[in-house]
Amino acid sequence: MKMNKKKLMTFGIVGLFAMIFVTAGLLTFYGQIEQDVTVEQAITLSEYNPAVLSVAGSETEYSNTIDIVSHTVNDLDVMFTNVCTAIDLNNDVINCVGVATTNMVGLGVVGYDTGAGGYDAEITPWEGAHYKALDYMDDVSLSTLDIDYTFTITERTGVFGDTLFPYIVIVGTGFEAPGVAVQMAPDGNTYVVGTEYAKTLEGATFHVPGSEVCTQNTPCDIAALQLEFPFAEVERVRLAFGAWSGVGSINILMGIDTISGEETGNMKFKMYSKDIVPTIQKYQFAENIEAGTYTITTEVLPFTA
Repeated sequence: MKMNKKKLMTFGIVGLFAMIFVTAGLLTFYGQIEQDVTVEQAITLSEYNPAVLSVAGSETEYSNTIDIVSHTVNDLDVMFTNVCTAIDLNNDVINCVGVATTNMVGLGVVGYDTGAGGYDAEITPWEGAHYKALDYMDDVSLSTLDIDYTFTITERTGVFGDTLFPYIVIVGTGFEAPGVAVQMAPDGNTYVVGTEYAKTLEGATFHVPGSEVCTQNTPCDIAALQLEFPFAEVERVRLAFGAWSGVGSINILMGIDTISGEETGNMKFKMYSKDIVPTIQKYQFAENIEAGTYTITTEVLPFTA
């Protein structure tokens, strides 16, 4: 009996040692993979040589051109902010009033013939080779909406006739789905290369997809649109340019000066993959602006809603 007990005890000790040995041998780390990555800035600006500007009140001047360059394969939304500081002739800081800055963005448009479909085919995406656009992203009421914008055709190749046209898409709530009011286009005007055109909503007519009142056959002017949709709230104003029924390409500069009387400060546009977009800043000086040195800083930022 004693020998059996010894054997049992021996077996028990050996078993304990074996269990401890196996537990101590479990792996908790198999190795690691380490990779260095050089990250470049997705959007950069080309080297800029500022224009030397000297103006009197009531004049309009322009910066030199600077390119916004995309280095990424993804499409990104970018936006502008404008900040002004000023000192008077005695080098005292003064309020920077009387200067309005418009961010003019260069956009390229490719024409297409009527067989590819009219502009209504582009209502849902509003974007593409045939239509390029800027967005103003601040909320504003339709009942007080007014828009002043500027554009210049800088280069045109091919044949378009009179089918080049700017137009506005109002995006918001209170319209029938998909929630847009689209300006009728073409607008009947002829636009000359190199001439700057200032436009407003005056004379513009709109149709609202899904509406039985503001249709393509019976479009509404802005007053009728406001009357038909009294509770509509504008979430976005898209200023677009199209080349309908043509062959070739057009380069343009576009910018929204004011929305409902206020200078636009939340303007955004899409930088496509590996794209290069020129921009020029337009500065408008009030008639009664105080003499001094004004510094206007425009920043190009990632868009945040």
